[in-house]
Amino acid sequence: MLVGLEPRTLRVKLLLLICLVTLFGTVTIGAAGYLRLRQVIVESAIEALAGETRLVALKFTAAYEGLQADVRLLAHTPPVPGMIRASRFGGVDRDSGSTEQQWRQRLETIFTGLLELRPAYTQARYIGLADGGRELVRVNKTAKGIEVVSRDDYQRKAGEPYFSAAVALPPGRVYYSDVTYNREQGQIVLPKVPTIRVALAVYDEQGREFGLIVINADYASLLEETFDQVPSNREVTVINSAGDYMRRKPGAGLEPLEFHENYSRPPPVFQNYFGPGEQAEQEYHTDDDLYYFVRLGISPSETAHEIGTAIRVPLAALLAPAYVGLRETVVIGTVLVAISLLAAFAFGTLLTRRLAQMTETIRGADGASGRLELPEGENDEIGELSRAFNRLLSEREKLIDKLVRSNGELEEFAHVAAHDLKAPLRVIDNASKWIEEDLGDDLTEEITENMGLLRGRVQRMERLLDDLLDYARINRLDDERYHEKISGETLMRDVTALLNLPEAFRIEVSPAFDHLQLHRMPLQQIFLNLVSNAVKHHDKQQGTVSIGAEETASFFVFTVSDDGPGIAPAYHETVFKMFQTLRPRDQVEGSGMGLAVVKKHIELFGGTIRVHSEEGAGTTFRFTWPKRQERH
Repeated sequence: MLVGLEPRTLRVKLLLLICLVTLFGTVTIGAAGYLRLRQVIVESAIEALAGETRLVALKFTAAYEGLQADVRLLAHTPPVPGMIRASRFGGVDRDSGSTEQQWRQRLETIFTGLLELRPAYTQARYIGLADGGRELVRVNKTAKGIEVVSRDDYQRKAGEPYFSAAVALPPGRVYYSDVTYNREQGQIVLPKVPTIRVALAVYDEQGREFGLIVINADYASLLEETFDQVPSNREVTVINSAGDYMRRKPGAGLEPLEFHENYSRPPPVFQNYFGPGEQAEQEYHTDDDLYYFVRLGISPSETAHEIGTAIRVPLAALLAPAYVGLRETVVIGTVLVAISLLAAFAFGTLLTRRLAQMTETIRGADGASGRLELPEGENDEIGELSRAFNRLLSEREKLIDKLVRSNGELEEFAHVAAHDLKAPLRVIDNASKWIEEDLGDDLTEEITENMGLLRGRVQRMERLLDDLLDYARINRLDDERYHEKISGETLMRDVTALLNLPEAFRIEVSPAFDHLQLHRMPLQQIFLNLVSNAVKHHDKQQGTVSIGAEETASFFVFTVSDDGPGIAPAYHETVFKMFQTLRPRDQVEGSGMGLAVVKKHIELFGGTIRVHSEEGAGTTFRFTWPKRQERH
């Protein structure tokens, strides 16, 4: 707590309000700015990542297109149609005079040059349709180098899936096979090499299909060559529609090709992005990363070959500018809160200084009379408050004077009335006795009864006057008994001793009283009235009255319960009014003031009293009594 700042003062409230408003505004603006900045960064990053991914995807499709361009180039080299012509005319090409063997050797040289030029290519072949798809020219690339295969080792390929699929295509269409392990003589070659084949049909001069030009490529090597052309600062994954994929992570190098027939780890989620209804471009989020995926078709091809490329960007790196902006916002917000606190302190001090001075003046004048030295001459709210306070103080003094006079007059009236009314009552009482004496032997039973009734009414009137006088004096009663503190056990013992109970009635006191410390008065009078009232109005010759106690944080809660006739709910408020009795006074002797006196005592000290009862079910009076006994 700062020096000079007391809890719950106006200055502190102003400080808290301004700080809370500033903090709320800073947090709100900062959060909104961060979220907007984050959104802009993500949108910009996605747009940039999309462009980058498209460029990388084009590089991988370019690898496929390079295969297509090479197979078309081979199909249009002179040896291909030369061998067709030579095979039609007994092994000699009439146009050039070259033999079929000469054309074969020339084509083998071309195939060899292509395989040397393209590291990923593993085989180039010229396959005829005749003789079960027998190979016409074949050049292999092995671990030992380039190998021109002799005619004796040529194979028939009509049974291979790629052969029939390529032959069935329209003229000029290039066929791309699925990636499979390379096969020779119908058997998978070891070591297993995932291979892609590109084939293009060739035709004779009459437009009849003659054979196929086929290039085999090591699919992993083909992708590796393309990865060499891609920047290495991103994680890039390339995947085809069959699920074969390769990935490169920054700093970790290129991972081996994952072939769909022999995965060593699960395929990426992008495998699901191929198929009907899937968009060609998609963004994909995880908790830590952002991916962008682009799927491109290999054109022109009649086969459904597509290749997808995905680039991953860590969100932490992506959102680094946003985090920087957030930190700056926090720093600026902290500075703003500090500045606002200082400004609020200065403003609050200036605003509340005169108010604090007024408060000190009012506190120092506690109990004094007359006007206070307040800044009434100011033309602002403080001046208006000062003038209003002095007006209120003046009115308060007038009301106090009136109340003092009124109370004095009331007490004087009650005393005089009680004294003046009691004198005639005593005369009536004495006169009734004199009449009885004068009548002597002529006194009849009826006269005796009437004289007794007359004196009973006189006594009732005297009790009523005494109760009325006690009721009027409640506010002024303040002897040593009101300051005497005794144990609850002592209080109950004294109450029980003062009661003149019939022998058949008994009092039950809760043990909770043993631990209480209470003022003797007016609780003693309250309990006496409540217990007496319970016995007086009981409908049986015997009964029980129970007195209970419990504690709350600020109050004692007392109960006085009986097993008498009960009180109907309609009379629960009436019983506390003056001169009210529920039974005729000829049946129950009383002034009707007992519960009114109880209620006035309890409310004078800040308590409350309620009655809980139903007709025929007994009655409980429950009242609260403040632990700090003060008159209100």
